Amino acid sequence: FMQNHQFEMAFVQAKALDRRTNSDGQGVYDLAEVFVDQEYFELAEKAYNYVISKGKNSSLFIDANIKRLSSLTKSILSKDDDISILDNLYRNIIADLGKNRNTVPLLFNYAHFKAFYLHDLTSAELLLQDAMGISGIDKYNLAQCKMEYADVLLLQGNIWQSMLYYSQVEKDFQEHPIGHDAKLRIAKISYYQGDFQWAQAQLGVLKASTSKLIANNAMKLSLLITDNYNLDTTAVPMRTFANADLLYYQQKYDDAILKYDSVLIAFPGHSLSDEIYMRKASIYLQNN
Repeated sequence: FMQNHQFEMAFVQAKALDRRTNSDGQGVYDLAEVFVDQEYFELAEKAYNYVISKGKNSSLFIDANIKRLSSLTKSILSKDDDISILDNLYRNIIADLGKNRNTVPLLFNYAHFKAFYLHDLTSAELLLQDAMGISGIDKYNLAQCKMEYADVLLLQGNIWQSMLYYSQVEKDFQEHPIGHDAKLRIAKISYYQGDFQWAQAQLGVLKASTSKLIANNAMKLSLLITDNYNLDTTAVPMRTFANADLLYYQQKYDDAILKYDSVLIAFPGHSLSDEIYMRKASIYLQNN
C-alpha cells in the first residue's frame, strides 16, 4: 500500500496490525512521519492521535504529541487558516505535559512558532531561556535551543550575540549536520554584514557537507556572491543587497523592498537585478 501511495489503506492496515500484536503504536508512529514528508498532514494527525490514544504510560506519548502539533502547524500554514488556534493548542499541551527535559522539543517548536509566525520575539526568547535552563537537558536538544535562540536574536538585530550562540553549536558539533548548519548561519551573518571574503571561506568548507540541503544552500549563497561581487568594481550594490536580505530575514518587508529598489535605481542593469525581482516576488507572495 505504501509503495502504491495508498496511504489511507496503509494506515488502516498498520492500526489493525498494531491491535492484533498488542504493540505500542511504533509502526503507526513511523508511518505518520512518512505521511508528513508526503504532505498528507490530516492523515498524519490521525496516526499521531492513534498513538496518543494509547495513554500517558506509552513511551511514544510525548513524542506523538510534539509531532502532531508540528504536523498541524504545517497543515494550517499550507492552507492559510487562522494560526491563533495553534497558540492555544501549544499552551494547553505544555500545561498538560509540563516543562521538563522530555518536552524541550515542544518548547523550541513553540518558540519558533511565536517568533516567525506570531512575531512575538519576547515570548520566544523567554521560552527558549526556560528550555535551556532545564536540568538534565539532552546535549543535542540544548544545541537546537541555542540555534533557535540565535535565530530570535538575529530577528531582534542582536547580531553579535546571535553569532556567539551559533559558534557554540558549531564548536560542540563540528562533524554533525547541526554543526554544519550553525557554520552556514555564521557565514550568512558575515554575508549580511558585507564581509564577503570571510563568508566565501566558510561556504567553501560547507560545500562538502554530508547534508545535501546544507551543501546546496552553501553552494547557492556562494554562487550569488561570486556572480555579483567583483573586487575590481564598487562593492556598494552587493553590500546594499546583502543588507536588504537581512531585513527580509527579519520580516521587515517594506524596508527590504526600499533597499532592493535603491540598487535598481542607483545601478540600473546591474547583475543583481534578476535576484532583486525574485526577492520582491517572494515578499509579495508571502503578503498575499
